[in-house]
Amino acid sequence: MNQYELAFERFLRSARAPYLANRQERRFQLGGGKTLKNFDFVVTGMDGASWFVDVKGRRFPGGLA
Repeated sequence: MNQYELAFERFLRSARAPYLANRQERRFQLGGGKTLKNFDFVVTGMDGASWFVDVKGRRFPGGLA
Protein backbone atom coordinates (compact mmCIF):
# COMPACT_ATOMS: atom_id res chain seq x y z
CA MET A 1 0.00 0.00 0.00
CA ASN A 2 1.43 3.41 -0.92
CA GLN A 3 1.20 6.66 1.02
CA TYR A 4 -1.82 7.89 -0.95
CA GLU A 5 -3.77 4.70 -0.30
CA LEU A 6 -2.87 4.90 3.41
CA ALA A 7 -4.05 8.50 3.57
CA PHE A 8 -7.32 7.60 1.84
CA GLU A 9 -7.87 4.68 4.22
CA ARG A 10 -7.29 6.99 7.20
CA PHE A 11 -9.84 9.40 5.74
CA LEU A 12 -12.40 6.60 5.37
CA ARG A 13 -11.80 5.51 8.96
CA SER A 14 -12.17 9.05 10.30
CA ALA A 15 -15.39 9.45 8.32
CA ARG A 16 -16.60 6.07 9.63
CA ALA A 17 -17.37 5.04 6.07
CA PRO A 18 -17.77 1.31 5.46
CA TYR A 19 -15.07 0.08 3.07
CA LEU A 20 -13.16 -2.96 1.94
CA ALA A 21 -9.47 -2.64 1.03
CA ASN A 22 -8.40 -4.78 -1.92
CA ARG A 23 -4.97 -6.44 -2.00
CA GLN A 24 -3.06 -5.62 -5.18
CA GLU A 25 -1.12 -8.90 -5.06
CA ARG A 26 -4.27 -10.71 -6.13
CA ARG A 27 -4.55 -9.70 -9.76
CA PHE A 28 -7.09 -11.18 -12.13
CA GLN A 29 -5.44 -13.58 -14.57
CA LEU A 30 -6.34 -13.19 -18.23
CA GLY A 31 -5.28 -15.43 -21.10
CA GLY A 32 -1.72 -15.28 -22.40
CA GLY A 33 -0.15 -14.49 -19.03
CA LYS A 34 -1.76 -11.02 -18.89
CA THR A 35 -3.26 -9.59 -15.72
CA LEU A 36 -5.94 -7.04 -14.98
CA LYS A 37 -5.25 -4.31 -12.40
CA ASN A 38 -7.50 -4.35 -9.36
CA PHE A 39 -9.20 -1.40 -7.74
CA ASP A 40 -7.94 -0.32 -4.31
CA PHE A 41 -11.16 0.00 -2.27
CA VAL A 42 -14.87 -0.73 -2.32
CA VAL A 43 -16.60 2.08 -0.42
CA THR A 44 -20.26 2.09 0.56
CA GLY A 45 -22.03 5.43 0.82
CA MET A 46 -24.72 6.39 3.29
CA ASP A 47 -27.33 5.85 0.57
CA GLY A 48 -26.17 2.24 0.13
CA ALA A 49 -24.43 2.83 -3.21
CA SER A 50 -21.04 1.13 -3.62
CA TRP A 51 -18.05 2.73 -5.29
CA PHE A 52 -14.96 1.02 -6.71
CA VAL A 53 -12.04 3.35 -5.96
CA ASP A 54 -8.57 3.31 -7.52
CA VAL A 55 -6.26 5.74 -5.72
CA LYS A 56 -3.65 7.30 -7.97
CA GLY A 57 -0.35 8.64 -6.71
CA ARG A 58 1.50 11.59 -8.16
CA ARG A 59 5.07 11.54 -9.38
CA PHE A 60 7.07 14.71 -9.64
CA PRO A 61 9.69 15.07 -12.38
CA GLY A 62 13.15 14.40 -11.03
CA GLY A 63 12.00 13.19 -7.61
CA LEU A 64 10.57 10.27 -5.76
CA ALA A 65 7.00 9.99 -4.57
